[in-house]
Amino acid sequence: MAIDRIRSAMNAGRRWAKRQLKNGVEITPTAAEKAAQDRFQHRGLQHLFIIAALEVLFEAESAAGRAIGAAHKPAA
Repeated sequence: MAIDRIRSAMNAGRRWAKRQLKNGVEITPTAAEKAAQDRFQHRGLQHLFIIAALEVLFEAESAAGRAIGAAHKPAA
């Protein structure tokens, strides 16, 4: 049962972050915290939501950085 709640909180955080990115809305730790508080009362589940949301943000920024870096590399 606890595993289901953990998975649910993390999936909700990922979905929220992906929706924010898709809509062009900036993801900030404060915005993720507010969304987590709106969704969950339990602090641990809020924490998992935030971590999952920020993970999506970091992955997106990392992918964007790799794409920029690849475009600037000279051909060998």
